[in-house]
Amino acid sequence: MKTLWTSSQKRTHYCKDICLETVDQVVCLNGWVKAVRDHGQILFIDLEDQTALVQINCKTPNLNCSELSYDSVLSIKGRVKKRPVEMINKNLKTGEVEILAEEIQILSSAKTAPFRKGDQINENLSLKYRYLDFRRQKKLRTNLKIRHKVLQIIRQELSQKDFCEIDTPILYKSTPEGARDYLVPSRKSIGHFYALPQSPQILKQLLMMSGFEKYFQIAKCFRDEDLRSNRQPEFSQLDLEMSFVEEKDILSLTEDLIKKIWKEIKNEDIQDFPKISYKKALSDFGTDKPDLRNPLKLKTIPYDKIQSLQLKVLMSALSENNAAKALFIPGLVFSRSQADKLNKEVKSLGGEGLLWIQKKSLEYSSPIKKHLTDKQLEELYDLSGGKKEGVCLILSGETKLVNTVLSALISSFGKKENLIDDSKTKFVWIQDFPYFSFDPLVKKWTALHHPFTLPSQESITNELLKDIETTKARSYDLVCNGHELAGGSLRIFDEKLQRLIFSTLGLTKEEMEKQFGFFLEALSYGVPPHGGIAWGIERLIMLLTDSENIRDVMAFPKSSSGACLMSESPSNISIETLTEMGISIIKR
Repeated sequence: MKTLWTSSQKRTHYCKDICLETVDQVVCLNGWVKAVRDHGQILFIDLEDQTALVQINCKTPNLNCSELSYDSVLSIKGRVKKRPVEMINKNLKTGEVEILAEEIQILSSAKTAPFRKGDQINENLSLKYRYLDFRRQKKLRTNLKIRHKVLQIIRQELSQKDFCEIDTPILYKSTPEGARDYLVPSRKSIGHFYALPQSPQILKQLLMMSGFEKYFQIAKCFRDEDLRSNRQPEFSQLDLEMSFVEEKDILSLTEDLIKKIWKEIKNEDIQDFPKISYKKALSDFGTDKPDLRNPLKLKTIPYDKIQSLQLKVLMSALSENNAAKALFIPGLVFSRSQADKLNKEVKSLGGEGLLWIQKKSLEYSSPIKKHLTDKQLEELYDLSGGKKEGVCLILSGETKLVNTVLSALISSFGKKENLIDDSKTKFVWIQDFPYFSFDPLVKKWTALHHPFTLPSQESITNELLKDIETTKARSYDLVCNGHELAGGSLRIFDEKLQRLIFSTLGLTKEEMEKQFGFFLEALSYGVPPHGGIAWGIERLIMLLTDSENIRDVMAFPKSSSGACLMSESPSNISIETLTEMGISIIKR
């Protein structure tokens, strides 16, 4: 049993420091065994710490090799020597030197690990042994170091602009903000619950009401929702709020901070932050998260043209909530079997009846060719955006579904046809969002972002909303390479307007007081105009490190089912604890 750790065993140098300049110096290194090569009277050990790997040259009689397993932790004292020319390893930073060991202490032996560096393993095993996976994958450690540096930049830049970093509570009140809350029972008040915050939205607005004109924090947020590659139940946000501002002030601050981060981390100069409306984003890309590196765009086929061509399969697009849209992919050539495979992909996304027209060597081919004259087929190809050889994909139906399917095809073909330049970073601001969105499942209107967003001035008349369907929000999203990176808005700072929004969303006066009474009262004590924005920290690091999954930029992420495989949580709680909390489990 190893119980002693003395100053004589502590490192004097990191492995990266061992070089020609340290030749003949006596050094002490600490690290992990990564390889052992036994040559009889001489034993070579590859020792690695967080900075580099160095070769140790030692004589075996002075060492108990039985404990010298892979990943054992050693303290090694010895003299730095130049390697013979024929033994130089050009693949190592320390490859010109080695340590002639004089004293080796095994601080901690390691049993056989479930995997080693270089092994290909499944994700569940990676998450279960996350601490070992950090040793296996240098990129994971690098990602967290970049995260650390980014947070330093953020704190430094905002502090220089007179922002005050303020923590807000983790145990808070449950309020409807879109996703499900994680609830925490109160032992002191049986039957009552705290909620883990989905965001510090109300709290940061209260800070503006308190007289803090510039606030920020790196906030922990929690949402009990279905997971994807860019979503986790527990995540971090950069939240900031400012008083006496307009949209342009928040957008300008965000752009300056983005430029600083990209320059410091990737040495990339970001110049353009174009702005497009929510309506145009859906029209051109089928999504409010467009990847501007992808040149593919959608084309809406006018209703009168569909009618004149008498295309029965597209006639459904003539109704009010439906559309017919096309995607032109230049240079694409595919066979009937490939077209059938594409149709299956479209059906898996919920779409039906995908049409295609291919132009090759001035000839047109299509499954609807027999129903149209050559001139009609050519006209439809042109209406679909086809200007040269390639394929036009046409889909009609409910507008939202058409947009969803075709936006997925934009992304898919952009990658397949190598149309996306992965070396570039493209930002875009999406603005002029609708304030409300109708939820067909519950048959009611909801706030597209959240109900504290300020409506546009033209949406209000005589302290009433003109039209719930056309009400615009003074909100903005920042999208980077197809990922929503940040989102924010100007906020309501008038109690009557806030009550009007709550009422429009179907809340009674009693429900308003129960859920938001403290906030509504705060709005009656003189509130400055204010607004803010929140960045997803993990998504930011994903983009900076070219990672494909949010789990690759988090220290201890959850699995796709929301479980921590390492600690085996969520886990059962004892009957005694549940009883003390006044909780009983109902099995579904």
